[in-house]
Amino acid sequence: MMFKPFRQTVWGARVAIDLFLGGVGGGIFVAYALFSLLNPSIYHVVNSVSALSAIFVILGLLVLTSEVGRPMNSMKVINNLKTSWMSRGALISIAFVLVSGLLFILNLAGITWLNAFLTGLNLIIGLILIAYPGLLLRAVLDIPAWRSLTIFSTMYIYSFLSGVALLDMYLLLDGDGLAYLGTVTPSIAIVVVILSTVSLYNLRRGNDVASVTSYRELTETGANRIFWLGAMVLGLVAPASIFLYVIISNKLEILDLLATLLILIGALSFKYSILRVGFHKPMIRSAAR
Repeated sequence: MMFKPFRQTVWGARVAIDLFLGGVGGGIFVAYALFSLLNPSIYHVVNSVSALSAIFVILGLLVLTSEVGRPMNSMKVINNLKTSWMSRGALISIAFVLVSGLLFILNLAGITWLNAFLTGLNLIIGLILIAYPGLLLRAVLDIPAWRSLTIFSTMYIYSFLSGVALLDMYLLLDGDGLAYLGTVTPSIAIVVVILSTVSLYNLRRGNDVASVTSYRELTETGANRIFWLGAMVLGLVAPASIFLYVIISNKLEILDLLATLLILIGALSFKYSILRVGFHKPMIRSAAR
């Protein structure tokens, strides 16, 4: 006898917030490291970016600690490196914060000869950090929707997009707005929309009932409001349209700031909606003899 797929209830809003904060923190540093190669004029914001990215990741770690239950239990999380991606994610986050903090302190002290090495090191850690949410979900073997490679890719690029948006927001507020960020952002948003569409198609055509159930949850139930309105419309379509309008009109930077806020809302909505539609494969019980 085969039972129906059943919804996971362990990971909810707090885990979504943790994954979101870590993705944004890693994303802004990765965006800074990559775009600074194209435009060395933003080197001077290394202190601010290091501090900002570390703050977001630390907030994520605090949320993770609250999810574990008690602060002392966080040590148990770190001790399970061989078996748990949550443990590995915590270690990656700590390493990222330490390197970011060292980069910040050395620059405050006027020691800049290690900048290139530390920035490169944190770029590598940041790339792993923004992959962590997808790797964590893919480790759950009996939830097919979470093991989807396209959903993993969408989550990864969405985290990078949120980092680009936050960097763009900071540069605008600092008076160093970069025109090419306004061009890059809608391009990345379009990629995320395409990947999301492919993800839905793969879930719909999945050869297991759990995938199809996840698809129906995203398209036919209350979860679709979070996914379609939050992650797709507010998080991708609206910001891309705003950025393109700002580029064409060459003004109205306040709209640029609005677009970056919408992207952050979309990134959180995407992670939460994917967690919400995680369905375990049905259990199979042998017929009595």
